[in-house]
Amino acid sequence: MQRAIVLTVLLIGLIAAPAFAASATLAAPMIFATTYSSVVAFPFGSNGDVAPVATITGKNTGLFDPHGVAIGKDGKVYVANGSRRLTSVGAGEPRGSLTVYPFGANGDVPPIATIVGDNTALNGPHSIAVDSGGNVYVANAASVAVYSAVAIARGGGDIAPVATLGGPRNGFLSTVNFALDSSGKIYATTWSADFDGRTLLRERSSVRIFPADSNGDIAPVAIVAGSYTQLNFPEAIAVGPSGKIYVGNAGFGSHREGSITVYPAGSNGDVTPIAIIHGTKTGLSTALKGIAVDHRGNIYVAPAKCPRNYSYDLGTGSLRTCVNVYAPGSNGNVAPVATIAIAGSRTESFTGIAIAPP
Repeated sequence: MQRAIVLTVLLIGLIAAPAFAASATLAAPMIFATTYSSVVAFPFGSNGDVAPVATITGKNTGLFDPHGVAIGKDGKVYVANGSRRLTSVGAGEPRGSLTVYPFGANGDVPPIATIVGDNTALNGPHSIAVDSGGNVYVANAASVAVYSAVAIARGGGDIAPVATLGGPRNGFLSTVNFALDSSGKIYATTWSADFDGRTLLRERSSVRIFPADSNGDIAPVAIVAGSYTQLNFPEAIAVGPSGKIYVGNAGFGSHREGSITVYPAGSNGDVTPIAIIHGTKTGLSTALKGIAVDHRGNIYVAPAKCPRNYSYDLGTGSLRTCVNVYAPGSNGNVAPVATIAIAGSRTESFTGIAIAPP
């Protein structure tokens, strides 16, 4: 069953900025999001029915089911494609790809680099990050693979990762998403569940933290897990500028709607969240695929529910999707302070989110 996807963003004191500067780097923060067929960019501080300032889409882009998106310090756009190919891949088809676009890309533009093929170890990639050196990290079904900046600068291709975090000691279960902090540490969410029909018998959720430059089958240096954490099918994750950990929970059982749980920097063990965003006012959905936190602490979440006044296209009855925003320090059943919808869109569903520069 498909679930509607919405992106919720809470913005306090954000100032709209020009889309692209004339220089080779972004002059001001921007909001980037993926849909099932495109990458869109909005000015920082957007709110309401907004026309993107740039849209990467078309047959030449190499996009296929894009999910994760990341922006390098030089403004390049990195996209993880093909999470649906984990189950629908046919004989001879790739199980996903990584595509890279130049600063200022707009329209049906070809990527400047593509990583795809049997040697890549890609397997349903969904979240993505770029470190300070330009190396690219991609989350697969139960691992995190790293591709070198040098190989990507040469155009990519069917290249093997230079490092792969995966194996029994990692503790990765049926799914994994991740984020990097400013020092390069890897924060990964993972969960699995046992069911008897529709009845949930047992659920295991955690955030597992690994040192920078981790490789192979190694144990995490910290694990956030346990009943006090209120983790509930965690999917999206972000690390804020102050080191706080933000987790998007899909929810099940007593919490059937999504939630955001926030933990202090350095968390380890069965820790209580310092904030929980949850409730009917929040607009959070049960399909949280992406979280981003800007330099002011505003929280961006994908997906979330659109406000009723533009949730549906009256002409077709199709469900529309949105980007909603939470203010710094939000806690409890709080409404977003801003909601972004793609102007003119009828059915687009958001699948990932990034702020540039981070």
